[in-house]
Amino acid sequence: MCRRWSATAPAGQTALNQGEFAPRPGDIAVVGIAARLPQASDVRQFWENLLDGLDCTSTVPPERFATRLTDGAAPLSYTDRGAFVDDIDAFDHTFFGLTPHDAARMDPQERLVLEQTYLAMLDAGYSRARLAGSDTGVFVGVMNGGYAWHTTTEPGAQPPTSAFWSMANRASYHFDWHGPSMAVDTACSASLTALHLACQSLRTGECDRAVVSGVNLITHPRQYQLLCGLEMLSRAGECRPFGSGADGFVDGEGVISLMLRPAEDALRDGDRVYAVISGSAVNAGGRANGYTAPNPEAQSALVAKALAAARTSPEEVGYVEAHGTGTALGDPIELRSLAKAYAAAGTGRIRLGSVKSNIGHLESAAGLSGVLKAVLQMRHGSLVPSLHAEPPNPHLDFDATPFTLAARTERWPADLPLVSAVSSYGAGGANAHVVLRGVPEPPAPAANATPRRDRYVIPLSHHTAAGLQLAMDGLREWLSGRRVDMDALAYTLACCRDSFAHRVAIVCRDQDELVRALERDLPRRPRRRTAPAPAAAELTSRTAEDIAALYESGGTPDWDRYYPRTTPVELPAYPFLRHRHWVDSAESGFRSLATLVSAHRIDGVAMAPAAWTLAVLADRAEGRALGNVLWQKPITDPGALEVRERGGEMSLVDRVTGDVYCTAEAGAPTPVGNPPDLPAATRRQSRTEIYDAFRRLGYDYGEPLRGVRWAEVGPDTVRAFLHVDHDWGYGLSPALLDCGMQLSILLAAERTPDAPVFVPCHLGRLTVVRAPRTEAVYCHCVTRPGGSSPRTRTYDFFFTDENGDVLVALEEAVSVAIDGSAPAATRHGAQAPAPAAAPFTVLELN
Repeated sequence: MCRRWSATAPAGQTALNQGEFAPRPGDIAVVGIAARLPQASDVRQFWENLLDGLDCTSTVPPERFATRLTDGAAPLSYTDRGAFVDDIDAFDHTFFGLTPHDAARMDPQERLVLEQTYLAMLDAGYSRARLAGSDTGVFVGVMNGGYAWHTTTEPGAQPPTSAFWSMANRASYHFDWHGPSMAVDTACSASLTALHLACQSLRTGECDRAVVSGVNLITHPRQYQLLCGLEMLSRAGECRPFGSGADGFVDGEGVISLMLRPAEDALRDGDRVYAVISGSAVNAGGRANGYTAPNPEAQSALVAKALAAARTSPEEVGYVEAHGTGTALGDPIELRSLAKAYAAAGTGRIRLGSVKSNIGHLESAAGLSGVLKAVLQMRHGSLVPSLHAEPPNPHLDFDATPFTLAARTERWPADLPLVSAVSSYGAGGANAHVVLRGVPEPPAPAANATPRRDRYVIPLSHHTAAGLQLAMDGLREWLSGRRVDMDALAYTLACCRDSFAHRVAIVCRDQDELVRALERDLPRRPRRRTAPAPAAAELTSRTAEDIAALYESGGTPDWDRYYPRTTPVELPAYPFLRHRHWVDSAESGFRSLATLVSAHRIDGVAMAPAAWTLAVLADRAEGRALGNVLWQKPITDPGALEVRERGGEMSLVDRVTGDVYCTAEAGAPTPVGNPPDLPAATRRQSRTEIYDAFRRLGYDYGEPLRGVRWAEVGPDTVRAFLHVDHDWGYGLSPALLDCGMQLSILLAAERTPDAPVFVPCHLGRLTVVRAPRTEAVYCHCVTRPGGSSPRTRTYDFFFTDENGDVLVALEEAVSVAIDGSAPAATRHGAQAPAPAAAPFTVLELN
């Protein structure tokens, strides 16, 4: 499978070049991009999925709705397939200055638009402070407001909202932008129509920049009910654009945000340009065979109008991203209309595809998902396959059209113009078509490039300590895989980023020194003096430390003087710290723990983590310490359990049978000690290494429980940085606790690589000094002296913050081997048959 091609256009091909292209009047540059899409948390992951030809559809996540769509005598839907964005219930309310109450009432589509708008702005090389007060416009394509349909279950609770106007106006308000601000609802062409309107606004001078977003989330089961009532969804569960057996689309989710500028302004200011929008057009189908039936004549006229606006002939177009919903009626009509409009291109020369085969139909966000795919193909010089089209629809005669269906990943042919067009059609006949010219990715700096100064000060900041550690780790990982222009990197981080309360400034000579400095985590970084020197007039080896001290103390160095303007570097996205914000409703399943259970598979059996019971009991204890915690049975259905308390003794029991699964004693908290220092001889392991090893050892953790970001392993002790995106609605996150307890696996593997699988059995004491919220959390796992045997292990766990203060302590935690687990050695080879999903037996303690 092809991965990534040279950034330059193929030999002999006419294409724009970042450093030398001459924009034409009216050209609009795409200068910033951000997205969250099915099985892709960012644009990079989306592109890798396209290259690999992945179908990113799945069944409805178990926690999304309270009941299964296809269950019962009268099911809501004949399908449970879709393409879903992860963690739509989570949001960083502190970053956007919202209360948890307001965040929970707000449509999650609005929240995602806020986040991606900020990330697109950063990707374009602009900070919030720099654009505040500017005539930046906001245009949002949106059509579904299912969040307002939820029936609240909390007495007296205010209902949730789905206000389309607010999805644009909220961004304008938060970032203090004064350009046009509007939501656009033309059904499935909404986001491409929003793009067209934004380009018009930029050309008339109503705004000097614009952020265009398309968003679609499936937040209520009624959305499936409505689409199935119209027979729009595929019964086969696949979106097959132009393929045989196409019977409808798979509904999909996503949010895409693009920052646009007039191309002349972008070139003048040295912005990074991903692509240029040469022209666009919108129209309506008028009278057709039915209200939702497409009109091929109107579609063909639309394409001709867009090509004329782009001053582009059909022969100059190399790729068309079709609307391509995979319907028996729509696909032949669309191909016929496209063939008429592009007839002058000849036969079989233009590549044709549809991203809906990968991520389903994103409805109001569909147009921008096609634009993003087209932009990335041209930027990376690769064509990606359109899936599920073999064999092709027998009613389509591609040989008589200008098109060849893109069926495999390949390098963009040298004789194929680096120009793409994108179609998007609304169910009521509102149509849009956009023409874009490609700008290949510039070549990377040479590996031996010499820095142009003897000292750099590299600033990093975040609104939380946890986010700052994530930003440091993300930059270190990103730098470890490439060579960068240090001046461009310094300019981007110093001049194109906002400064927040939690800060680090690194003084270094070159990239290698920067990477080494980033390996020192927050608790181990040297503290600079608190009374910094006045701002220096220039950055030199003598003033670098003073500049760094000024920044870390909350000051504002004159970064624009130190680092001349240049094209910003594409960097890892700002890491938001998300917490669950979702209305309690009759239709929602987000109170379900199904995802947490499925992410915790031990020796082949899915069960609730022991840490979940600690989170539940700690909430009930209300500040009291827990002692003598005893786990008696594995828990496979946590929703069936409840807490019962009598005289300080707490039990987690089945509410129907009364079976006891866990017991504990609640009492007054006592002081906890500090964790021991880690020995000098340690070995650092990455997140990937850790979880690959865990799986081989019989511990299979899903993404919600992969919170060990890195670990330093030494004799009888391990220290790690932990971060999870979910608190699961508890005061003490069960996922965070479980990730800390996972560190004992590393210690057991260090001592006995072929050990059996161990599970928690007893905990001497749980003390919560302060439940982690926005702190950077580090966990120290220490083998307790004299507390281990061949079948038992005893550990202490200390969860500390960035200052080394203990937040949570688990002392005398005993794990025991489970009966019937295979030694690790037998799990290293071919996969063994899956064991029966039945509770295992815990060996008796000796």
